[in-house]
This record gives sequence, C-alpha cells and structure tokens, in this order.
Amino acid sequence: MRVLVTRPKLQAEATAGKLVELGHEPELLPLSRAIHLSSAAGTALGLGHSAIAVTSGEAIRALEPLGDLQPEVLAAPLFAVGAATAREARRLGFSRIYHSDGDGADLAALIEETMKGAANLKPVLYLAGVPRASRFEHAMEKAGHRLLVAEIYEMLDISYPVETLQHLLVDRRIDVVLFFSRRSVAAFFELPIFATSLAALDKTLFLCLSHNIAQALPPGFKKKAVVAMTPDEEALLDLL
Repeated sequence: MRVLVTRPKLQAEATAGKLVELGHEPELLPLSRAIHLSSAAGTALGLGHSAIAVTSGEAIRALEPLGDLQPEVLAAPLFAVGAATAREARRLGFSRIYHSDGDGADLAALIEETMKGAANLKPVLYLAGVPRASRFEHAMEKAGHRLLVAEIYEMLDISYPVETLQHLLVDRRIDVVLFFSRRSVAAFFELPIFATSLAALDKTLFLCLSHNIAQALPPGFKKKAVVAMTPDEEALLDLL
C-alpha cells in the first residue's frame, strides 16, 4: 500500500523505514518543521521546579543542543505523553520518568496521582511548543497545580507547489494517511490541491494516533478514521 507520512522530516524518515520493512510504499509529506529555542530552554531549566512535563518528543529534542544537562535537572521527575517521548527523555539522561498513554489531560491526571499529598511543591515546568493544544494546561489548572510554561520550540508550516501535491496525492491514489497530531490533520486538509481534487481521497483510510486526533478530521472523513489502541507508533502501524 502507498502510505503517506505527514510528520516532521526526521521522524517521518524513521517511520518510512519501518513501513518498508512491513512491505509498504511510504510517501513523505512533512507538514511542519521544528525551530528549537535552545536559549529559552536553558533559561527554563534554571528556574525552580518540582517536576518537568512534556507533551511531545520535540521538547526533548529541543534540549539536545544544550549538551550535558545538570544532575539536578536530570534527577527531577519527568512526566511525558506516550512511551516514545519517555524513551527520548531516557536517552537524554532523565531517570525518573512517568508516562501516560493518552493525551495532555491524561498526563495531568498522572501528575495529580503521582504527586498527591506532596507539600510545598514548586511549580511543574511545562516544556511546551507553539502552537499547541490547551488540554494539558486546562487540566492542570483545574487540578490546582501551579504550572510554569516555557515555550522552547516552534512548529512552522511547510508549503508545497501544487504540481508536487498533484503528483504525490492525486495522480496516484494514497491508500493510507498516518496522522500523529491534530495540527497535521488541519494542515493536510488545508492543502491547496484539495480545493479541486478532494475526490482523490474517496478510497483513502486515515490512521490516527488517538481519538482526539480523529475528531479533527472533516465530518465527511471521520467514518474513514481508524484509531490506534494506544497512542504510539507501534500501535498505529499495527493497524496496517
């Protein structure tokens, strides 16, 4: 099957390798790219915090240019959305890692459960990106946790010539599109080629990392969405 990968280039290439091993034909269409704000990241880590929270592996990658992190930073509890982000954090040297298997709201619930009863806690440091969903921040506020938000990376849209999109998405049918974020869903359906060629997706399936992502599909396409059992790449590829 021709499988379209919409995630940023570095991650897309890794996913493409797995698709080839599974016998599929990957097509890469990164819809965004990350700008790491390393100076902001370094400043944020120097602020007093009781724990660190990340909702994307991109936040961990934004820390890499800082080099070896201070032992007290690596010793702080780190809460992550998804096992993949947790693995990225462990690779960077964090040792006290907790991860949720859902979205930002589930991460907030995990923090509440893990840190319940602790007294005089400093704020939780949220290493965030721009733009981002607000579910985690709202859930933390509702739970009464103090949150220190540090924006350490920015996701920028990537545009493509219509001719490129025509060749990739219309001239040959895409059997499956992989969606790893709500942002990629919005960017995909806003591609200019679909102003006139939306029918090219009539027989395409959309595999989504979570129900929250699937809900971002346009109404006419929600019935063609399939959601992974758990929000990680392995479960998503199992749907193939």
